[in-house]
Amino acid sequence: MRRLKLLAGLAVLAVCIYPLPAKKKKPEEITQTLALPPDPPATVAADTSRLVFHVSPLSGKGLLSQQVRDALKALLRSSGGASIVKLRAFVAGSGDLRRVPAIVSETFTEKHLALPAVSVIQIGAQPMEGGQVAIESMAVAKKEMNPSGLVFVSGQAASSDTPLVKVASLAQKSAADLKSWAAISMVTSMARPSAPARANSTTMASARYPPWGESQAISRTPSKPIAVSATKNSA
Repeated sequence: MRRLKLLAGLAVLAVCIYPLPAKKKKPEEITQTLALPPDPPATVAADTSRLVFHVSPLSGKGLLSQQVRDALKALLRSSGGASIVKLRAFVAGSGDLRRVPAIVSETFTEKHLALPAVSVIQIGAQPMEGGQVAIESMAVAKKEMNPSGLVFVSGQAASSDTPLVKVASLAQKSAADLKSWAAISMVTSMARPSAPARANSTTMASARYPPWGESQAISRTPSKPIAVSATKNSA
Protein backbone atom coordinates (compact mmCIF):
# COMPACT_ATOMS: atom_id res chain seq x y z
CA MET A 1 0.00 0.00 0.00
CA ARG A 2 2.77 2.38 0.97
CA ARG A 3 4.50 1.59 -2.31
CA LEU A 4 1.33 2.39 -4.31
CA LYS A 5 0.95 5.72 -2.53
CA LEU A 6 4.58 6.49 -3.26
CA LEU A 7 4.15 5.70 -6.96
CA ALA A 8 0.98 7.83 -7.14
CA GLY A 9 2.80 10.73 -5.51
CA LEU A 10 5.69 10.44 -7.93
CA ALA A 11 3.24 10.45 -10.85
CA VAL A 12 1.56 13.63 -9.58
CA LEU A 13 4.98 15.22 -9.09
CA ALA A 14 6.02 14.28 -12.62
CA VAL A 15 2.86 15.84 -14.05
CA CYS A 16 3.52 19.05 -12.11
CA ILE A 17 7.16 19.24 -13.23
CA TYR A 18 6.54 18.19 -16.82
CA PRO A 19 3.10 19.49 -17.83
CA LEU A 20 1.37 17.90 -20.76
CA PRO A 21 2.29 19.59 -24.05
CA ALA A 22 -0.25 22.23 -25.07
CA LYS A 23 -2.12 21.84 -28.31
CA LYS A 24 -0.46 23.65 -31.17
CA LYS A 25 -2.36 26.65 -32.40
CA LYS A 26 -3.45 26.45 -35.99
CA PRO A 27 -1.72 29.08 -38.08
CA GLU A 28 -4.04 31.88 -39.01
CA GLU A 29 -5.26 31.69 -42.56
CA ILE A 30 -3.78 34.44 -44.72
CA THR A 31 -6.30 36.18 -46.91
CA GLN A 32 -4.86 37.62 -50.09
CA THR A 33 -6.53 40.57 -51.71
CA LEU A 34 -5.92 40.75 -55.44
CA ALA A 35 -5.45 44.22 -56.84
CA LEU A 36 -8.01 45.34 -59.39
CA PRO A 37 -6.69 45.87 -62.92
CA PRO A 38 -6.06 49.55 -63.67
CA ASP A 39 -8.52 51.51 -65.78
CA PRO A 40 -7.58 52.03 -69.44
CA PRO A 41 -5.88 55.38 -70.12
CA ALA A 42 -7.83 58.29 -71.57
CA THR A 43 -5.21 58.91 -74.28
CA VAL A 44 -2.29 57.07 -75.85
CA ALA A 45 0.40 58.63 -78.07
CA ALA A 46 1.33 56.72 -81.23
CA ASP A 47 3.30 57.20 -84.44
CA THR A 48 0.72 57.61 -87.22
CA SER A 49 3.17 56.42 -89.86
CA ARG A 50 3.05 52.93 -88.29
CA LEU A 51 -0.67 52.66 -87.44
CA VAL A 52 -2.61 49.64 -88.69
CA PHE A 53 -6.32 48.96 -88.30
CA HIS A 54 -8.36 45.84 -87.64
CA VAL A 55 -11.94 44.93 -86.74
CA SER A 56 -13.07 41.88 -84.79
CA PRO A 57 -15.32 39.30 -86.46
CA LEU A 58 -18.90 39.23 -85.27
CA SER A 59 -20.02 36.29 -83.15
CA GLY A 60 -23.39 35.25 -81.84
CA LYS A 61 -21.99 32.86 -79.24
CA GLY A 62 -22.44 33.58 -75.54
CA LEU A 63 -23.23 36.78 -73.72
CA LEU A 64 -21.47 40.14 -73.93
CA SER A 65 -18.50 39.20 -71.71
CA GLN A 66 -17.64 36.11 -73.74
CA GLN A 67 -18.03 37.98 -77.03
CA VAL A 68 -15.73 40.76 -75.81
CA ARG A 69 -13.06 38.23 -74.80
CA ASP A 70 -13.39 36.42 -78.14
CA ALA A 71 -13.14 39.73 -80.01
CA LEU A 72 -10.00 40.75 -78.10
CA LYS A 73 -8.44 37.35 -78.72
CA ALA A 74 -9.08 37.74 -82.46
CA LEU A 75 -7.68 41.28 -82.53
CA LEU A 76 -4.52 40.32 -80.65
CA ARG A 77 -4.01 37.44 -83.05
CA SER A 78 -4.61 39.54 -86.18
CA SER A 79 -2.36 42.36 -84.97
CA GLY A 80 0.65 40.15 -85.59
CA GLY A 81 2.74 41.56 -82.77
CA ALA A 82 1.70 45.17 -83.32
CA SER A 83 1.00 47.05 -80.09
CA ILE A 84 -2.70 47.93 -79.78
CA VAL A 85 -3.13 51.55 -78.66
CA LYS A 86 -6.86 52.22 -79.19
CA LEU A 87 -10.05 50.15 -79.10
CA ARG A 88 -13.52 51.30 -80.07
CA ALA A 89 -16.35 48.94 -79.17
CA PHE A 90 -19.85 49.08 -80.66
CA VAL A 91 -22.18 47.30 -78.23
CA ALA A 92 -25.76 46.21 -78.92
CA GLY A 93 -28.24 44.64 -76.55
CA SER A 94 -28.82 45.10 -72.83
CA GLY A 95 -25.36 44.12 -71.57
CA ASP A 96 -23.47 46.30 -69.09
CA LEU A 97 -21.24 48.61 -71.15
CA ARG A 98 -18.85 48.96 -68.21
CA ARG A 99 -17.82 45.35 -68.70
CA VAL A 100 -16.00 46.20 -71.92
CA PRO A 101 -13.17 48.38 -70.50
CA ALA A 102 -12.99 46.10 -67.45
CA ILE A 103 -12.43 43.01 -69.62
CA VAL A 104 -9.92 44.92 -71.76
CA SER A 105 -7.95 45.75 -68.60
CA GLU A 106 -8.10 42.16 -67.35
CA THR A 107 -7.02 40.69 -70.70
CA PHE A 108 -4.13 43.07 -71.36
CA THR A 109 -2.92 42.94 -67.74
CA GLU A 110 -2.86 39.12 -67.77
CA LYS A 111 -0.77 39.20 -70.95
CA HIS A 112 1.52 41.95 -69.56
CA LEU A 113 0.61 44.31 -72.40
CA ALA A 114 0.28 48.08 -72.22
CA LEU A 115 -3.34 49.15 -71.85
CA PRO A 116 -4.95 50.82 -74.86
CA ALA A 117 -7.41 53.71 -74.76
CA VAL A 118 -10.99 52.38 -74.91
CA SER A 119 -14.21 53.99 -76.08
CA VAL A 120 -17.61 52.27 -75.99
CA ILE A 121 -20.60 53.20 -78.14
CA GLN A 122 -24.07 51.76 -77.62
CA ILE A 123 -25.92 50.89 -80.83
CA GLY A 124 -29.27 49.46 -81.81
CA ALA A 125 -28.24 46.18 -83.44
CA GLN A 126 -25.45 44.22 -85.10
CA PRO A 127 -25.80 42.64 -88.56
CA MET A 128 -25.74 39.15 -87.01
CA GLU A 129 -28.40 37.53 -84.87
CA GLY A 130 -27.10 37.23 -81.33
CA GLY A 131 -24.10 39.46 -82.04
CA GLN A 132 -23.58 42.05 -79.30
CA VAL A 133 -20.18 43.62 -79.92
CA ALA A 134 -17.79 44.58 -82.70
CA ILE A 135 -14.44 46.12 -81.78
CA GLU A 136 -12.18 48.24 -83.96
CA SER A 137 -8.50 48.50 -83.11
CA MET A 138 -5.61 50.81 -83.89
CA ALA A 139 -2.18 49.27 -83.43
CA VAL A 140 1.40 50.38 -83.94
CA ALA A 141 3.23 48.09 -86.37
CA LYS A 142 6.93 47.36 -86.19
CA LYS A 143 7.56 48.90 -89.62
CA GLU A 144 6.34 52.01 -91.39
CA MET A 145 2.92 51.52 -93.00
CA ASN A 146 1.82 55.08 -93.84
CA PRO A 147 4.95 56.94 -94.94
CA SER A 148 3.04 60.11 -95.90
CA GLY A 149 0.74 60.09 -92.85
CA LEU A 150 -3.00 59.67 -92.38
CA VAL A 151 -6.11 61.79 -92.82
CA PHE A 152 -9.00 61.29 -90.37
CA VAL A 153 -12.23 62.09 -92.25
CA SER A 154 -15.45 62.87 -90.39
CA GLY A 155 -18.69 61.14 -91.29
CA GLN A 156 -19.87 61.47 -94.89
CA ALA A 157 -23.65 61.08 -95.02
CA ALA A 158 -26.08 59.78 -97.61
CA SER A 159 -29.86 59.26 -97.53
CA SER A 160 -32.62 58.04 -99.78
CA ASP A 161 -36.35 58.63 -100.17
CA THR A 162 -36.84 54.98 -101.07
CA PRO A 163 -37.85 53.04 -97.92
CA LEU A 164 -36.44 49.70 -99.15
CA VAL A 165 -33.14 51.03 -100.47
CA LYS A 166 -30.25 48.59 -100.08
CA VAL A 167 -27.64 49.49 -97.50
CA ALA A 168 -24.86 48.76 -100.00
CA SER A 169 -25.99 51.64 -102.22
CA LEU A 170 -26.01 54.02 -99.23
CA ALA A 171 -22.54 52.82 -98.32
CA GLN A 172 -21.28 53.50 -101.83
CA LYS A 173 -22.77 56.99 -101.74
CA SER A 174 -21.38 57.91 -98.34
CA ALA A 175 -17.93 56.53 -99.15
CA ALA A 176 -17.72 57.94 -102.68
CA ASP A 177 -15.33 60.77 -101.74
CA LEU A 178 -13.12 58.66 -99.47
CA LYS A 179 -10.04 57.60 -101.38
CA SER A 180 -7.11 55.35 -100.38
CA TRP A 181 -8.71 54.60 -97.04
CA ALA A 182 -7.12 52.43 -94.41
CA ALA A 183 -10.32 51.92 -92.42
CA ILE A 184 -14.01 52.77 -92.79
CA SER A 185 -16.82 52.61 -90.23
CA MET A 186 -20.35 52.50 -91.61
CA VAL A 187 -23.32 53.68 -89.55
CA THR A 188 -26.81 53.05 -90.91
CA SER A 189 -30.44 53.35 -89.88
CA MET A 190 -31.33 50.04 -91.50
CA ALA A 191 -32.41 47.17 -89.25
CA ARG A 192 -30.23 44.65 -91.07
CA PRO A 193 -27.18 46.59 -92.24
CA SER A 194 -24.41 45.13 -94.36
CA ALA A 195 -20.93 46.52 -94.63
CA PRO A 196 -19.27 47.70 -97.85
CA ALA A 197 -16.76 45.19 -99.17
CA ARG A 198 -13.27 45.27 -97.66
CA ALA A 199 -14.24 47.87 -95.06
CA ASN A 200 -13.32 47.63 -91.41
CA SER A 201 -16.86 48.36 -90.43
CA THR A 202 -19.31 48.45 -87.57
CA THR A 203 -22.98 49.27 -87.79
CA MET A 204 -25.79 50.97 -85.95
CA ALA A 205 -29.49 50.35 -86.37
CA SER A 206 -32.38 52.56 -85.36
CA ALA A 207 -35.94 53.07 -86.55
CA ARG A 208 -35.57 56.18 -88.69
CA TYR A 209 -36.95 57.25 -92.03
CA PRO A 210 -35.78 58.12 -94.62
CA PRO A 211 -33.02 55.48 -94.64
CA TRP A 212 -29.61 57.00 -94.14
CA GLY A 213 -26.01 55.92 -93.95
CA GLU A 214 -22.78 57.58 -92.90
CA SER A 215 -19.17 56.54 -93.43
CA GLN A 216 -16.28 57.68 -91.28
CA ALA A 217 -12.82 56.98 -92.62
CA ILE A 218 -9.11 56.99 -92.00
CA SER A 219 -7.32 57.58 -95.28
CA ARG A 220 -3.67 57.15 -96.23
CA THR A 221 -2.14 60.36 -97.52
CA PRO A 222 -0.49 59.98 -100.95
CA SER A 223 2.96 61.37 -101.65
CA LYS A 224 1.36 64.37 -103.37
CA PRO A 225 -1.16 66.37 -101.31
CA ILE A 226 -4.82 66.06 -102.37
CA ALA A 227 -7.98 67.84 -101.32
CA VAL A 228 -10.36 65.68 -99.31
CA SER A 229 -13.99 66.57 -99.96
CA ALA A 230 -16.24 66.96 -96.94
CA THR A 231 -19.39 67.60 -98.95
CA LYS A 232 -22.31 65.50 -97.80
CA ASN A 233 -24.02 63.44 -100.48
CA SER A 234 -27.79 63.31 -100.73
CA ALA A 235 -30.15 61.25 -102.78
